[in-house]
Amino acid sequence: MQCTTWKFYAGTNTIGGNIISMEYGSHRLIFDMGRAFRGDVPSFDERLQPRSAMDLMAVGLAPDIAGIFQGDDRVSSMHTAIAISHCHLDHTGLLPYVRTDLPVFTSTGTHRILQVLDAVADGPRSPLSYRPVEPETWVHFGPFHLQFVPVDHGTPGASAIFIKTPDARLVYTGDLRLHGLHRDETERFITFAREFHPDVLFIEGTRSGDLGDPSENVSEHDVTRGVLEQTVRANAGVYFNVYERHPERLHAFRCAAKAANRELVLDAVTAYMYHHFEGVSDFAVWAEEDARLPEALSRWLRDTGVKQIRPSDVCGLEHVYAAQLPYSRLHYLIDIQPADGGRYLHSDGTPLGPYDPAWANMLRWLDHFGLEFVAMGSSGHATRRDLVNILEAIEPKVCMPIHSLQPWRIGSPRIPRLMPRISHVYSLTDLSGATPPTVSSFESQAPPDEPERTTGSLS
Repeated sequence: MQCTTWKFYAGTNTIGGNIISMEYGSHRLIFDMGRAFRGDVPSFDERLQPRSAMDLMAVGLAPDIAGIFQGDDRVSSMHTAIAISHCHLDHTGLLPYVRTDLPVFTSTGTHRILQVLDAVADGPRSPLSYRPVEPETWVHFGPFHLQFVPVDHGTPGASAIFIKTPDARLVYTGDLRLHGLHRDETERFITFAREFHPDVLFIEGTRSGDLGDPSENVSEHDVTRGVLEQTVRANAGVYFNVYERHPERLHAFRCAAKAANRELVLDAVTAYMYHHFEGVSDFAVWAEEDARLPEALSRWLRDTGVKQIRPSDVCGLEHVYAAQLPYSRLHYLIDIQPADGGRYLHSDGTPLGPYDPAWANMLRWLDHFGLEFVAMGSSGHATRRDLVNILEAIEPKVCMPIHSLQPWRIGSPRIPRLMPRISHVYSLTDLSGATPPTVSSFESQAPPDEPERTTGSLS
């Protein structure tokens, strides 16, 4: 007798990189298709590039799933589709290696941003078989019925994924929060999920280690106010680093620049995305010296006639500008020669945190040129307390925490929990063994049950 089964290939004890395969009969649905930073395996960088997904598999950075990657000659009898919750790299980083004939289901918002990213050579870049789906609209793939329900995560199109099979109902939260500009979307998702009565809720737990005062949580409104205050008060250079896949965050910098009577300067790729999502072009861009720009970007620069600024133009005139300065452009400081009193507003751009080797190097550059580092970001992820409230409001039969370095800290004594294990094949029969966690387990520095936290091969 056929039944729904699912298996975790990645994302059970990392932040991001979620890859879950769900099967029923001869059909397979995989979600998401990301890459996560892992310090325990060899990594690739801008100089050391993988030649194919086979290289990523060899070092444990891609799952060994037959029949989904380009260049993999193994044949699978499974009819396979992929579903993507949102456009962040830890959920889409493996898309460039996916076979171009596999259906890739996304929300219409995620599809739109992936198309923009593809145009500027910062997305999958392969002609993937996208299947954009309107929010809260059911579509089917064989025995799977799925829909995308919007959540707030700070990037267009971010969604939870609802899945129905002949014998199961499952919800994957994707990434979500309650302290963003669109709290109502996450609250609507909670209502939908509660009424859906899921057998299993796959819930993200990025901030599982968040044990601080909830009042210290920085909201998007806090960021907007902070950016404005920092920019208006500055009497020297104002530079900032944002995640270009978060066009709404750029709005805060645009408004602050106007209030301080400064000209906003953006990286060309960021400007292209901001223009296509917000419809504005009242900014300058850093002049591109590389003649090999993507054609779409070159054409946009020509057609809009947007003003282009060189680092030497800023030298001695820093008070005129508020300029985006990504990590990859920190060498512009050599030409700018910042005056004393300048500041660098780090607003969730890359490098994302101290775990990235580039983080320490970024701080060295800022220190060398006398720029004050100012953290000016808001997490795209719900606090641990909010996650507990979300979980208890939805009240699934069982929850499975993922997307976390400490997943055992996510749960509720009211909800049975099953800690996911890499490569174990789950079905509804496994749910009978789930039990609610104890309160003491949430405070533990180590997993209460070590075998539940598998860190071995991704195959």
